[in-house]
Amino acid sequence: MAGPYHSLTSEHDGIRLGLHCRRSLAAHLDKDAEELFELTGQCFDEYHRLFGIRYPFGDYHQAFVPEFNAGAMENPGCVTFTDDLVFKARATDSLRATRATVVAHEMAHQWFGDLVTMRW
Repeated sequence: MAGPYHSLTSEHDGIRLGLHCRRSLAAHLDKDAEELFELTGQCFDEYHRLFGIRYPFGDYHQAFVPEFNAGAMENPGCVTFTDDLVFKARATDSLRATRATVVAHEMAHQWFGDLVTMRW
């Protein structure tokens, strides 16, 4: 059980943002929060520009959860990530780039998979 979550909030272009993790990882999330919020905002700006459709689901939360074997999963308004992406030690540029790629990839699913789904 993860217990009560530690939460941080921000806003970008009218979209309320949230970052969440178990309390034992709070200090680690806090040190990367500015980077994650900035990355999230940059992704929104680019997807709005590329797709011409604003994010349609209201708030956008990113929850880092323990023992999440899928790695990450988009859900409208809340993406869940393995909490291995909350770095407990100094992370290499490569690890940060990998996390940024996962964040951008899961956000793309807000348009491709959540907003529109293929008709099979």
